[in-house]
Amino acid sequence: MTAAEAAVRSLQQEIEQETPIPRGSSFDGQVLVGANFLGRDLRGCAFDGADLTAADFEDCDLRGASFCGADLHNADLSGADLRGADLRNADLTGADLRWAKLDGIERNANTIIPS
Repeated sequence: MTAAEAAVRSLQQEIEQETPIPRGSSFDGQVLVGANFLGRDLRGCAFDGADLTAADFEDCDLRGASFCGADLHNADLSGADLRGADLRNADLTGADLRWAKLDGIERNANTIIPS
């Protein structure tokens, strides 16, 4: 295992231990495939350019979070509060957005949100 792979595994373990994540934390550019954030308070956190394929954000508070250029393929965002989140250039192909609060999200022509 490379040092980079070990660092990613360590970060994923910290997330799954449900230790508090400080508001505004940065996960920019991280590979967090399948990470479990279920029900976490992630207000103002940055996930810009992160690979969040199949990540679980069900019932998370993501108000004001930034996902610019993030890969959210098949992510579970059901029941998440995304009000005011920045989704410019994010790809949410196949993401579950049932019951998600999407008021005031920032998006552009490159944002892919399932219908």
